[in-house]
Amino acid sequence: MFVLALAGSLTLASLSNAATNDKVTICHFPPGNPANFQTITIGAVALPAHLAHGDFPGSCANDCKLFGSVCDDGNPCNTDTCNPDGTCAHTPKNCDDGNVCTTDSCDPVTGACVNTPKTGLTYCDDGNDCTSPDTCTSTGTCHGTPITGCCNTNGDCGDGNLCTSDVCTNHTCNNPPATCTAPDLCTEATCNPLDGTCVNARKSCDDRNACTTDTCNLANGACVFTPDDIRGAITGIGSDALIVGPTRVPTTNNTVYGGDGNPVSLADFRVGDNVDVCALHQLDGSIVAASVTRLPPAG
Repeated sequence: MFVLALAGSLTLASLSNAATNDKVTICHFPPGNPANFQTITIGAVALPAHLAHGDFPGSCANDCKLFGSVCDDGNPCNTDTCNPDGTCAHTPKNCDDGNVCTTDSCDPVTGACVNTPKTGLTYCDDGNDCTSPDTCTSTGTCHGTPITGCCNTNGDCGDGNLCTSDVCTNHTCNNPPATCTAPDLCTEATCNPLDGTCVNARKSCDDRNACTTDTCNLANGACVFTPDDIRGAITGIGSDALIVGPTRVPTTNNTVYGGDGNPVSLADFRVGDNVDVCALHQLDGSIVAASVTRLPPAG
């Protein structure tokens, strides 16, 4: 229909001229490659043959709605499109890779994008708040210099101590000690540095005095030191023991110590002496005199 419309627009005079003139202008569609149409000049006698295979008289219309290939500008770095009004648009190819460290261009031969690393000092942003300054490298990447002591996550704050918590707050590390809670006031809870677990141990109330029983008061956690002694009058003296009231208190190697810590011989005591014997309780339940202090006579 398009060819007929164009042909119909010719006047009888133009057809007559085409028959008599030596040359005429036509829009030629090469057989086998009609998209490569072009305006050519031919001899008038050849016009009927061209019209027969689809060519038409006159110049080719520059209307991309009819002939899309008219928009090809031959530049591989342009995207060629046809506007609604039949005009062509040639939009440069976008080769922006979003990297401030490269210079972006299009290869005019191949149409491929080329992203070349920038030379010289170029500042960039590597997206890490804990680096500064950030500069471009020779490979086109952004590299930041770490800021000492800065953190982004808790994992950046590891101090190698299993008994601390590693916490990053506002890009600053904190390593508070682990909290271990004891079950009662007479238990001390500590953190095991080998594995970070809490360990409970009974509070030590040892006053290093063999003549007291040392305990911890669960009500307030205070240590209580109860004297371990036997008081009364000596009712008998053996070769290896004192008998105080009804209780036989063996001695070690027939030797006991006075209240001042100096050795005292059993021979220094008499039946009827009023004494205070510090007794050591053995694992088998027996007792051994540790020291003997002579008390003032009763009454």
